[in-house]
Amino acid sequence: MKDDVLEAFEILLEAMKNEKNQLANEVKEATLNSQFNRAQRLITKAEQIERLIEQARQLKEAWKRLSEEKFNEKFDATQQTAKGQLGVSDQKDKAPEIEIVRQLFGGQGQRKRKRREPVNKTPQRAYRVSILEALEQLGGRGSVQEVLK
Repeated sequence: MKDDVLEAFEILLEAMKNEKNQLANEVKEATLNSQFNRAQRLITKAEQIERLIEQARQLKEAWKRLSEEKFNEKFDATQQTAKGQLGVSDQKDKAPEIEIVRQLFGGQGQRKRKRREPVNKTPQRAYRVSILEALEQLGGRGSVQEVLK
């Protein structure tokens, strides 16, 4: 069963990479056709897919670690909590995949994030259209300095 799950992760990762590559081609086409709003939406979607790819990679690695571990079936009473579960003080270090699942799907253990103090700065998305226009003028590619000029 272990190999089936790892193969499924590979298939999932490959499909997500293909989707991201397809979006990159659509961004290029939209940019060449001066459809900058569409290109910006596609870039945002590609960024979201990239984050999901990274989360899937982390889950795959966690599955590998889990399937390689040999569990000791002896019961250690000193680690038992009041509910009868084993206490793990560094649960996030040993099982980051649980934290990823909680972030994706919510859960009882999820804490509310503290709000940061607002910073008065121009959001990155405001620069996207200008960058795309500069790249269009440069023939689709250019160095950072060329784009900034």
